[in-house]
Amino acid sequence: MKPFKFTLQAVRILREREEQAALEEYANAVRARQLAFQQVENARFELQEKWTELNLKLQNGVTAGELSQLHIFCKALQNKLADAEECLKKAKAHAHLCWKKLMTARQKRETVDKYFKKQLLKYQKECFRDEQKLIDELSIRRSPIKDNSLLKFDLNLNG
Repeated sequence: MKPFKFTLQAVRILREREEQAALEEYANAVRARQLAFQQVENARFELQEKWTELNLKLQNGVTAGELSQLHIFCKALQNKLADAEECLKKAKAHAHLCWKKLMTARQKRETVDKYFKKQLLKYQKECFRDEQKLIDELSIRRSPIKDNSLLKFDLNLNG
């Protein structure tokens, strides 16, 4: 019997590579999203610290110059936070898009795998049928005992 050969093996390999590439892209997108989230958290923390410092200085007395400087710095930190939040929003959208690509690639690969399994099952059934035919032919070709000497020998042992 000839060995099993999947007719769409090239497509199967291509789908597996596409899925692997989509998985890597998704992993990179998740890392970028996590990094963007961390930047947002850092900007929030830094802004909170400066607001706390500004409030303390206001309670303890502060010159107009220092107040203006702290206010400008807080405004810059607010802009930094807004930029970080925008980056996070984009990173989330990109990760979601990569997730969709991964799911599409996975479905395509699973479709080819399903066809592979069907073709393999068909091949195995054909192998089983061919084996059965060969066994049947061998049993038919086996000639009956023409010589009764074996039968007589068996009778002599019994009697």
